Amino acid sequence: MAKLYIDNQLHTDTWIHLDEESGHPPGDFTVPLSRWLHEPDTLIAKANADNMRYGVRLGVDDDPLLLAEDIDRLALIVIEITSSVDGRYYSTAARIREHLSFQGELRATGRVEVDQLTFMQRCGINAYELGDDLPPPAKVGNYQRHYQSGGPRDRSTQIGSSRVPQRTRTHNTDEVSASSIENPKRYVFVDGVIHQENL
Repeated sequence: MAKLYIDNQLHTDTWIHLDEESGHPPGDFTVPLSRWLHEPDTLIAKANADNMRYGVRLGVDDDPLLLAEDIDRLALIVIEITSSVDGRYYSTAARIREHLSFQGELRATGRVEVDQLTFMQRCGINAYELGDDLPPPAKVGNYQRHYQSGGPRDRSTQIGSSRVPQRTRTHNTDEVSASSIENPKRYVFVDGVIHQENL
């Protein structure tokens, strides 16, 4: 069972996550984007009648800007990650925070990896679900509002800093630096998306 962390603190998940056809049991709930777009008025009326909060779940192929008219009503947006090497969810999170000015809980679920949590927070994700086999994110920094296009300008805190393995060329031969041996991966920032590459 996944463990829910909100702002680096362990929480109990009280939300009910409905599919396309599930009924409305008592309690705060989320629905897929497709269902929200199909019946927003019905869902809102049900939630208001029972004094419940509601939210929407997005896949990486979903356009978050479709929530523009309802963004102030939502308490939770969940980004479902199906592949840890698909960096599109970073851009999805940044668009939700920057373009839609969403102030609620922005959660990542699915294939969430501990070594990606710092990048998630830089893009505005403040909650995530981790599997029981993963360590708690005790050392993850709190990057409030440091989104991809609005993060710190100091080069030491940006993607591509000295902490990312570099290659040097000597006599027309690529030599991998010592840091790349310790961490044989690099992250490349392309068109607003962070990509992870094996060296």
